[in-house]
Amino acid sequence: MRRAIRETIEHFLAPGIKLKRWLFLTLISTILGVVALELYIFNLANLRLLWGLFLLASITGIIFGYYNLFQILSENFLSRLEQLYMESIRSQAPKIVAIGGGTGLSSLLRGLKRVTPNLTAVTTVTDDGGSTGKLIREIEELVPIGDIRNCITALSDDDTKLKQLLNFRFEGIEGLSGHALGNLILVALYFLNGANLSLALRDAMSIFKTKGKVLPSSYQRGTLVAQLSNGQVVKGETSITKEVKEKNLRIKKLWIEPKLSANPEALEAIREADIIVLGPGSLYSSIISNLLIDELAESLRNSKAIKVFILNLVTQPGETLNMTARDHLEEIINYLGDKPDIVIANSRKLPKDLLEKYKSEGASQLEIDDLREYLEIQGIKLIAEDLLDTSENLARHSPDKIVRVFSRIFSEHMRK
Repeated sequence: MRRAIRETIEHFLAPGIKLKRWLFLTLISTILGVVALELYIFNLANLRLLWGLFLLASITGIIFGYYNLFQILSENFLSRLEQLYMESIRSQAPKIVAIGGGTGLSSLLRGLKRVTPNLTAVTTVTDDGGSTGKLIREIEELVPIGDIRNCITALSDDDTKLKQLLNFRFEGIEGLSGHALGNLILVALYFLNGANLSLALRDAMSIFKTKGKVLPSSYQRGTLVAQLSNGQVVKGETSITKEVKEKNLRIKKLWIEPKLSANPEALEAIREADIIVLGPGSLYSSIISNLLIDELAESLRNSKAIKVFILNLVTQPGETLNMTARDHLEEIINYLGDKPDIVIANSRKLPKDLLEKYKSEGASQLEIDDLREYLEIQGIKLIAEDLLDTSENLARHSPDKIVRVFSRIFSEHMRK
């Protein structure tokens, strides 16, 4: 309480508010009024003119001073109340760290930003395809920024319009073709901040008014390396996906070259987290790729936060073809070196036409029947319910339904 009162006083007395000048004018005018009253009481005939001037100055100053004080206080009071309210909400809201990448993480963030303002997205640094791939080949020290762009979009105030802007891709323009505008904006901020990505991201989050932070898991760039089920070793995320998909193989082992140091800001967010969320997203390239950074995986294992794994809706050709829901979870446990406390899974069947569409692409819906008994044995809680959003003729996690699930998790676990 004392802290709030002190900060409120400091807020109103801060430079630029203009409160101090009108307080001073009102004080001087009041003093003049007292002096004028003294002159009137003692009825000093030779000072009547001075008495009149003092009285006029006092009345004028008090009226003018109080009028401006009222204007300033009325303009700043509501904003200060809103600020105090948000600080109160922030102090009570859970600190959530979401780890992953791709469209899955973006959908999750659109929901989670309604649950808490204390939200941190940690993205992978092994993407080497598309616009991001072109940029990291041109700019030696830059880490992949495509997932960072998607997360900034998802956490912004107006993510619909911003999504169209930041995800706009140039076509048919030499030098720009294939690049997303948002990636180029981040690169511009990177160079404006002296090739410092941390400062560039702070600027981007300020410009786009994100409701949370977006951090890469490392400020170093790494290459994803996989050993496939036929013994073949493949380097690079895009190449791995291509080989797995074309030859119908499985990923047997995954690592990063060279070894990376974790982003200190990400480690701090994990240490302070109340809830840590893995997924949804590409199992190997978006989620597990973060767990391959030793410091980050160790920090996750040591964390006392509630750990939540969100199961994907469908398998992904090039990564998880023919894998079951249990296979997904076992891989997470294997690379994390720890079990999640909660698994969230969709229980609703895909519409028949959408299911056929995914089957034609080599994907299938993940069923949770084989997961229930395994989770019970492992002592992991299962939350299985309708999480589907099929509004764009795609299977996506619904942000609205995600909100309801995490609101319950917060209510049940955080307030015990």
